[in-house]
Amino acid sequence: MTGEELKQKALLIFSEHGYEGASLSLIAEEAGIKKQSIYSHFKSKDELFLKAAEDVFQRELERAIAYLSAGGANLKNMLYPFLTDYMKKYEEAPETRFWLRMSFFPPSHLYEDVMVQVYKHLDALEEALTALFKASPIQVDPEQAAIAFLGVLDSLFVEMLYGGKERQLKRLDASWNIFWSGITREE
Repeated sequence: MTGEELKQKALLIFSEHGYEGASLSLIAEEAGIKKQSIYSHFKSKDELFLKAAEDVFQRELERAIAYLSAGGANLKNMLYPFLTDYMKKYEEAPETRFWLRMSFFPPSHLYEDVMVQVYKHLDALEEALTALFKASPIQVDPEQAAIAFLGVLDSLFVEMLYGGKERQLKRLDASWNIFWSGITREE
């Protein structure tokens, strides 16, 4: 088993059990190896977690930036599906669940390390959104629009973590409509 394959198996366990509930024994069992074999790839559970987290954060960022940079659709038909896609991915992809949960609830002793990745992600998203809004016919400052959109996204993330599908849709409907009418001055 390669280190990459081991990270993928560990990711499944971390996404299901969180950092605290994911023992190296459980990860080894999922990977079909002995616990000691993990140490030939990673010095500790912390290192395995941080490497897996770094990979996931990078892939999530690349996916988001690629989507926002693709262009083609009008702004409304680009941003709204961006939000709904996160809801779908949270339901279907363990990697996205891991990414979101660790963004909000990193292991306390690894808080600083994880938050470096979180803020890297948020800053890059804000930059991509600002560029998108600058190239669009909106009625407000592009930087403020980007920050406001991230607020809509954050509120949706909270409902993904704490609420059910119904609450997510309710939050999305209200926050999207207010956001959109605010940046376009449309009713």
